[in-house]
Amino acid sequence: MNADRYAEFLARCGTRVRHAAGAAWTETSRGVWMSFPYQLELDPVAVLAAPPLRAGDIAARWPCPMDQGRPSYRLVCRGADYGFARLESKARNQTRRGLERCTVAREEPIALLEDAMELERDTRERQGRRDGDPGMWKRMLDAAAATEGAEAWAARIDGQVGAFLLAFRMDGWLHVTHVRSRRAMLGSYPNNALLYEVNRRSLAGTGCEAVSIGFESIQAEVDGLDHFKIALGYVREPVGCRIMLAPLGRALALAIRAPGGRA
Repeated sequence: MNADRYAEFLARCGTRVRHAAGAAWTETSRGVWMSFPYQLELDPVAVLAAPPLRAGDIAARWPCPMDQGRPSYRLVCRGADYGFARLESKARNQTRRGLERCTVAREEPIALLEDAMELERDTRERQGRRDGDPGMWKRMLDAAAATEGAEAWAARIDGQVGAFLLAFRMDGWLHVTHVRSRRAMLGSYPNNALLYEVNRRSLAGTGCEAVSIGFESIQAEVDGLDHFKIALGYVREPVGCRIMLAPLGRALALAIRAPGGRA
């Protein structure tokens, strides 16, 4: 899959996509844009010369060379030798137990629809987030089924989905974009089993250079999630980060910084 295929997937999902500065950009939340393919480091001068922001937007974020942005990182696994030796001791034990209880396999995306909606609700409740769009997973899984390079994987326990993920191959990398799990089955470690097997199989001689599971989050409360991923063998690969604020975004930033929320 290249960036054009992923752009087609996003468009099928109803997500806005645009092109600027030699890259594609997706709207990750209302008025906030991120460049892709996610491993592509953009020259800030090129982005400033051809900005992705339009009227009504808030901000754009993109990876760049280390010396051209603030220090950040992406979480990545590399190497055909990925295995238990890469895992931290506690994660290694949990993953072994997960693999004893779970069957991990690629699946047809649309076959996961009913489970996807249940696990989405479960994950949102567990993380204290508001209800999402009930039609989102139907659009997303239909789009994944129609998009070359999209992959759906599930960890099942006695036939029931304990965890699943969506991932996309772009320019030699596998990008894990969505992971959801069932609260009642967390004690069987389906997330450990799922991510371990996806990493191991993807990196074992399939032409996959790296498996990425995202960038440093701008939300401070996700430190626990980063620790879970690092325990499973992901490493923080340094990368620069730039954020461009639109006039509205600058006003919001000033309002957040000002005492009492006033600019």
